[in-house]
Amino acid sequence: MDILGSIDNASLKSSEGKKTVCHIIVTSEKLIVVRVLDRHKEIIEHPAEGSNFGGGTRGSYFAAQMLQKQMIDDAYKRGKEIENNLDDYMKSNPEGLEMIPYDEITKAVLSKGTLFSLPGLKVFTNNSEFDFRLIHNNFEKSGKLDPETFNSYSDPLRKALGEKLEIK
Repeated sequence: MDILGSIDNASLKSSEGKKTVCHIIVTSEKLIVVRVLDRHKEIIEHPAEGSNFGGGTRGSYFAAQMLQKQMIDDAYKRGKEIENNLDDYMKSNPEGLEMIPYDEITKAVLSKGTLFSLPGLKVFTNNSEFDFRLIHNNFEKSGKLDPETFNSYSDPLRKALGEKLEIK
């Protein structure tokens, strides 16, 4: 199984409303969705930061922004580490990932995002739907992916999914 590419910081909301940040590994056979960060748990476990940003609403905004950036960076590093050691991770932590074989995927939609909405990846299978919000840089450029990042996501998906992939 060859790795064609990956998508970092793909936020997935569970049926309970909890958000998990995933690293999606695009292989020659299937999408592998690795849960790398539980956003609710991470926010609770990180100490309040931002005391040097000043008080009030502005200080709180900058503290939240810094925490979000730190979580995005942490998720990226965790995802890349798992991707680089995928075989070992699959053996040692099978419950930490989900496999979506390409023959089960009926359609996938990748969107760049706009000034008012985050980019996303929706994957439709015969039995379910995965709706990922791509939060790679959601505090920069209103969340819209830059062309280099978008191409790093779309190229391996296009190679793996062919006509099943729709780009918006």
